[in-house]
Amino acid sequence: MNYRNIIYEKYPQFKGCKEANFLQTTEQLAKYLAILLGGILPPDKGTLCLDCGCGNGAFLFMLKSLGYENILGVDLSPGQIVSAKKLSLPVEEGDIFNFLRSKENSFGLISALDLVEHLTKEEIFDLLALIKKALIPGGIFLGRTPNGASPLAGSILWGDFTHETVFTPGSMNQVLLASGFQELSFFEQKPLPLGPVSALRAVFWQFARLFYKFLDGVEGGGWGRPILSQVFWFRAVK
Repeated sequence: MNYRNIIYEKYPQFKGCKEANFLQTTEQLAKYLAILLGGILPPDKGTLCLDCGCGNGAFLFMLKSLGYENILGVDLSPGQIVSAKKLSLPVEEGDIFNFLRSKENSFGLISALDLVEHLTKEEIFDLLALIKKALIPGGIFLGRTPNGASPLAGSILWGDFTHETVFTPGSMNQVLLASGFQELSFFEQKPLPLGPVSALRAVFWQFARLFYKFLDGVEGGGWGRPILSQVFWFRAVK
């Protein structure tokens, strides 16, 4: 077995999500994602949506809660698939490379949350080529990855033994353009005011990011990097 198989076989054990609060945690995350991603998801809720490396199904759960009718998730980790099926989600265990090779012009949305950082640089280009082929014209590729430009990203970047590649919005822009995608956009995963505690976090985050942008600007000139959260999102169109 290679190291990936050894880790992925027991992946849910490393996530710290206890069985007792799994549904509640997933519902809260889905609510947050629905607000964060408002306006950038496909308007057609009947379009076919694929989540690559779907994990325990939180993103699919969000799509389902928003009324998307045709969703599917694929993940290499059997433990993650078990968790996703507890949410009654349509998921299957498998290698996303093998899955995508037989697909062409099929999906209006392909998502890949916390996936590309687990791949080598060569694997990333292979995956992006397969995703582009599998999207319909005008289809959306949506992803999230740790932010190498964040002053707070170290624990996420190196907190998983299977991480291979570090991105910044700038390097992701390079890779997506080189892979033939267009209409690229990048944005922070920032705290949102969904309750009293999260509202305070949202306010404090604005002060914190001003401080870090100031330091970055003092060192490099200008007004610092625009995206400083520990992870960032990217959106691209075929």
